[in-house]
Amino acid sequence: MLTSFEEGALAMAMERARRRWERTDAEADYTNFLEAENRWMKCRLGRLCVAVAQRQRGEVAPSGSREKAPRQARIAGRWQ
Repeated sequence: MLTSFEEGALAMAMERARRRWERTDAEADYTNFLEAENRWMKCRLGRLCVAVAQRQRGEVAPSGSREKAPRQARIAGRWQ
């Protein structure tokens, strides 16, 4: 799995390819954009699959049941 830095680099490469394709309107640039988009999408799908697998194994608590941080609990208590 790629790091968030590597994932960001893929997203930036995809954006650069998209801008070049829009600027030149060349078929080769469009193909380069699609390939860059495909690499980025594979990375995102891989990250999502890992998150789903972790959640199914119970490694990650659902967002609704996460406990509040102590400071957030104090702040929330003021308005209750």
